[in-house]
Amino acid sequence: MGAKPELFELMSGTSPNKMFIPTRDEIVALNIIPQPGFHDFQLKPKDGLIVATATDERNPGPLERVYEIETLCWNQMPIINFYAASDRQGLSSEIASSETTHIDGFRISTDSGDFEYGKDRLKLYPGTRLLASLFLDSNGARAVGNGSALVVVNSYTASGVLMGGHITAPSGGDAAIVASFRGCL
Repeated sequence: MGAKPELFELMSGTSPNKMFIPTRDEIVALNIIPQPGFHDFQLKPKDGLIVATATDERNPGPLERVYEIETLCWNQMPIINFYAASDRQGLSSEIASSETTHIDGFRISTDSGDFEYGKDRLKLYPGTRLLASLFLDSNGARAVGNGSALVVVNSYTASGVLMGGHITAPSGGDAAIVASFRGCL
């Protein structure tokens, strides 16, 4: 059912006249109630950089494409990359073209505030697993690293493309995301 095996160990280690009642932190840690969104970012080396990445197999649906979110600092620019699960789920050439797309930028909603970016801060990729690169400023990067965030590419028509995800961070932010943005802040 998705819970970690340690749950069974804790329950079976409880004496017959007692009941194991998990704390709020144990509920999350043991995956008793799966945490929604992208969480538990892991630092990884990639092309000479350090990136933070997380997947959410429940995020992609009939229209939504984002399976993985990656954060990094490249040339002192904080970037969020969106990936599909496979090249087959990537963007068509028509959707990725700046001349035919109806995508006008992206927005980030955090506890620290909302950030809007125009299409000049967004790059779309046709026919690959990499869907989009979102180029943030340092304020947006700080907000993403310091707490939960909803990151969504804006489409002003029914283009058939939804790209976004909810980054669920622990209290105080996600240390891996902060580390991946370190050279940009």
